[in-house]
Amino acid sequence: MDFEQLKNYCNIKVELNFFGIPVNAWVNQADVDDLHFFYRHSRGHPDSAGDKKTIVDSYLYSADGFFRSMLAKDNRDKTIAYKSTHSGEPTFIKTFNGWSGIPSILPPFHYFIRTHDLVIFPATVIVSPSQRQAVALFGDHYIGKTSTAVELYIKGWHLLSDHLLVMENQTGRAHAYFSPIGLRNRNYQRIKQSGLLDVIEHRETISADTGPVVLVHAEDLGIKKHSDSVRLSKCIRLSKGTDWQVDPLLFSDLPDLYGYGETSTTNTASIKCYRLSCPEKSQPHEIAEYIELIFQHDCLYSAVQ
Repeated sequence: MDFEQLKNYCNIKVELNFFGIPVNAWVNQADVDDLHFFYRHSRGHPDSAGDKKTIVDSYLYSADGFFRSMLAKDNRDKTIAYKSTHSGEPTFIKTFNGWSGIPSILPPFHYFIRTHDLVIFPATVIVSPSQRQAVALFGDHYIGKTSTAVELYIKGWHLLSDHLLVMENQTGRAHAYFSPIGLRNRNYQRIKQSGLLDVIEHRETISADTGPVVLVHAEDLGIKKHSDSVRLSKCIRLSKGTDWQVDPLLFSDLPDLYGYGETSTTNTASIKCYRLSCPEKSQPHEIAEYIELIFQHDCLYSAVQ
């Protein structure tokens, strides 16, 4: 599919705001409801949009709905593209039918990384009850980052971002990025049995690795959110082992610190990093207790400087 065909199919514009940058999402009618669900917290251009010289246009298309196809994990062709309003041609256009490792075009991370000094890593980011410091949880897929964070929310912690650490390169401050939370395994069973899904907006999908997953918004679960950027004070890499163990790490040595953006100039001197090894059968509430111990008694573990 070429760009002109894509523009003809994607004839509905939804205005979004990512980190203060105006973005136009272009979709067809089949995707409007799902787009509103996934980007509920990013609706509308920022107040300063009129002062911006550039607006990013993102296009998403699949014949029966782009998001529907993604949730179903089917093999239908899906096409994405993005460009700035100063460019007649897209920065890229890509058609795929399986898993794609391309950085997301919603938010359009290609553009942000190149022009706005942001670095992006896969992580769950939570804010301490005092709302002064952020902690990023790293780890392999399905290691338990979200389920551990849910236990910490019960203890008074706040959500900053469920699956992405979006950080300013120069300052090391983490930005809020709210998207649906994926509940699986025990948390999936809990919410199904609670009857809450009868009254809140949600989406469901299937993971080949963990089974059914329900996507819900944090506020619909009563989870407190932190909307302002906040200093990132700690990174904790979760891993499985034979016993509980905490080891200091360098920021640059975090095994899962891959992502998009240049980190060589990131201000990391004040960020303390640890590997938390957990027994294979450890439960999320136990991991949460260890994270609180690390946070509250940091003097027990001196990070490598």
